[in-house]
Amino acid sequence: MSQIEIAEIIEQIKQEIEVDANGQAKASLRATARLAGVSDKAIGKALESANLEPSKLAKMLMQQSFDAANLTDWRTSGIPDTAIAIILEYYAYEAGRYCTKQARLVCRSFNTIGIRAWIQDKLGWTKPVTDNKTGMTEIQLLAALAKHLAEHNTVAKIRV
Repeated sequence: MSQIEIAEIIEQIKQEIEVDANGQAKASLRATARLAGVSDKAIGKALESANLEPSKLAKMLMQQSFDAANLTDWRTSGIPDTAIAIILEYYAYEAGRYCTKQARLVCRSFNTIGIRAWIQDKLGWTKPVTDNKTGMTEIQLLAALAKHLAEHNTVAKIRV
């Protein structure tokens, strides 16, 4: 799985992602599964397990203050952005034989943007407002980052 393929997946799922007025995002179960490189049934089953015998993923989510009852509601209402990060981390590093390379690549891409946003926040930086341009959405930023990383990887392979 290349960064270009991840950028294509992001483009395909952008209709299943939304951001509210407070800047909080959420994505459909299907979109989250596509990002992680797993089936939506796998994530759905993990979320449903929260009320009976929680799976490792459900436990990770509940340890981060998500209520077990809300986990099952995410199937229809969408998965909050902070939970998506946990799900990606789970499938990148914690899922044992179910770990996916795609989840690791997407997790790394999101981490880069997250660290950038944290530094910008700490320094009080705000995006300049221009009259003629619209700002990039987080998805567009992620797609641009994936494209940049893919180009960088291609250049690095040529040099070797």
